[in-house]
Amino acid sequence: MVRPGGLFRLLVLLLQGSLLLLATARHGRAAGCPLRRKQNQLNSFLWTIKRDPPSYFFGTIHVPYTRVWDFIPENSKKAFQQSHIVYFELDLTDPFTISALTSCQLLPQGENLQDVLPRDIYRRLKRHLEYVKLMMPSWMTPDQRGKGLYADYLFNAIAGNWERKRPVWVMLMVNSLTEVDIKSRGVPVLDLFLAQEAERLRKQTGAVEKVEEQCHPLNGLNFSQVVFALNQTLLQQESLRAGSFQIPYTTEDLIKHYSCGDLSSIIFNHDTSQAGPFWVRARGICWLPGTSAFLSLLFQKSAALQPLSCTQAAKVPNFINATLPAHERITAREIDSYFRQELIYKRNERMGRRVKDLLEEHPDKSFFFAFGAAPHLFHCASTRKL
Repeated sequence: MVRPGGLFRLLVLLLQGSLLLLATARHGRAAGCPLRRKQNQLNSFLWTIKRDPPSYFFGTIHVPYTRVWDFIPENSKKAFQQSHIVYFELDLTDPFTISALTSCQLLPQGENLQDVLPRDIYRRLKRHLEYVKLMMPSWMTPDQRGKGLYADYLFNAIAGNWERKRPVWVMLMVNSLTEVDIKSRGVPVLDLFLAQEAERLRKQTGAVEKVEEQCHPLNGLNFSQVVFALNQTLLQQESLRAGSFQIPYTTEDLIKHYSCGDLSSIIFNHDTSQAGPFWVRARGICWLPGTSAFLSLLFQKSAALQPLSCTQAAKVPNFINATLPAHERITAREIDSYFRQELIYKRNERMGRRVKDLLEEHPDKSFFFAFGAAPHLFHCASTRKL
């Protein structure tokens, strides 16, 4: 039972890191996790606040829903069905969200990327995008083509107007343009699927955040930090193309952990000499804290094209490591510290306050809050895992 006086503190704890797994795998790739298909053997990422009627927190994962839906237990689906009001991180079905996001990404009027980036980085970026456009037809699946998703259309949907985007958004865009990510396009991510289901069931829906609250911190990085991040991103992509680098943890690893109901084996790694900074440590999920649903909408251009999942939108390179020069390690740690403050601490308190207010304003309603799962999410004795 949650005591009223402790509700706000509880909610802040529940939301701590709720939209990402700031993590590296403890034992390398996910291994030896047999996928159990009996419903009574499936672990649940559903928690309850015991009141009358009860309200729920559900931990989502930002991958195509078809990859995990069969492994979500019936108790979670039943809680969703029976709830009166469903809340997400952002309103995934509101056209204004897309419009605001598009505006947020653009450089000031009259500026182009070529005008603001160092010449070498701009040339490398353009060369990499030309490579992606050339390769994309071979990355597409027959199923995608059958749904009307073709290479030119998909490339333009993701990278169209890239010369007008702010460098930080171009960095995220580059990391969404990989073969694995392209092959997964066309199916709603779990969050969006739940939003569509809520709309179909005519449930009342809402969001605990606004686009600008997640967008502005990204645009708040200073120019040298953004150039550093974009350069590291290009270096990683160039190494992947050359075959000299392999991402150690994949979306497949995360899907397996989630489907087995086991995110505890993916932990936060404090060894910053070996791991990336706070905002890029996760492997196979959203690598920017607090932006999962936000980035799942990142490059949507039309209703016919499903939004990018967080895994597709926010993969960024492993910045902090022992091989970086001292001044670059300082830059990486500054970025790390900035995002901790803006997208974790401030954000958690803001979200917690809003959830608390909703529960207190509607004591006779059952809420279903669908936020991204994390290994340290809901570790609180005041909640009961169903």
